Amino acid sequence: EAYSALSYIVTSCKNFKVRIKSAAALSVPSTRERYGDAHQFAEVWQALAQALEHSEETEDFLEYRYCASLRSQLCHALLHLLSLCQPDDLPALRSSLTDQSRPVLQGFLIHYLSSKGVSSVAGVDGVAGEEAGDHAPPEDGFMVLNETLTRLKGQLEEPVLNSSEDLKTVVNFLEDVVRNFEEMKESDSKDSSLTLSKSTQ
Repeated sequence: EAYSALSYIVTSCKNFKVRIKSAAALSVPSTRERYGDAHQFAEVWQALAQALEHSEETEDFLEYRYCASLRSQLCHALLHLLSLCQPDDLPALRSSLTDQSRPVLQGFLIHYLSSKGVSSVAGVDGVAGEEAGDHAPPEDGFMVLNETLTRLKGQLEEPVLNSSEDLKTVVNFLEDVVRNFEEMKESDSKDSSLTLSKSTQ
């Protein structure tokens, strides 16, 4: 009941600060077992993915100031669930990676990983203190993402799972996120070096 209520709030509540706290609560369980069966896990995952996909949609202009904090918390929660997912959970993950949703989710995850964290100034870009939720910094998120990708790629070598289209789709999605993030970092590094070189001439 608690997971269902939080899943509803994170996608439907008009108050973004409440959504942030709900997303934070959904990322608290430290083991896969605490999320219940595959159906319950799927409900949580799909709610978080849907919330992220529509995280900039609001009729209240005042809520826009919390968009960055909401996206960060949702990305953290999704990466947390990915780190815990088991083979039975993969169909739900794959179902959220449609042609329309996949690039949106990928873009938000890459932006989260490349960010310096959420602003601590309430009313500007983020939410201060406990209202922002307690989530790991983006650099830790990249480590979690890499560890998850390594684990799932290892499952592709298992006879029972090597033909799983669900697993292949999820692995391919994560590989795209990692590759695009690293390409963006390399591009930013080159731009910074070029700017520094020009400034010293």
